[in-house]
Amino acid sequence: MKEDNRLWILIGRKLSGEATEDELKELAELSQKDPDVPYYITILSVWWNRAEHSGKMKADKALSRLLRRMEKKESAFLSGNPNQGLSVIRNYLKAAFRHLWKNSKISLLNTIG
Repeated sequence: MKEDNRLWILIGRKLSGEATEDELKELAELSQKDPDVPYYITILSVWWNRAEHSGKMKADKALSRLLRRMEKKESAFLSGNPNQGLSVIRNYLKAAFRHLWKNSKISLLNTIG
């Protein structure tokens, strides 16, 4: 059981690129003992590379969407579009006013009592 766990740990470290030379040697020794180990490594390598590629693609798409949204807001702000550009300022002023109003109430309560 302990050797099985060690096998999966070594495979995981190899796939992630964190395995040391000693661990790679140990994995090679386990591969010689059990003929199924190279098969496991091959299957998991294919899965790992697909998952890694898919994750990178999703991250790239999300970054592209974010950059497009930021460019839209920036261009709207710079072009003077009152519907989008000024909404940033309007939201900031609303938040600042709420903050001041909240603090003035707290100051009043502290003064009264």
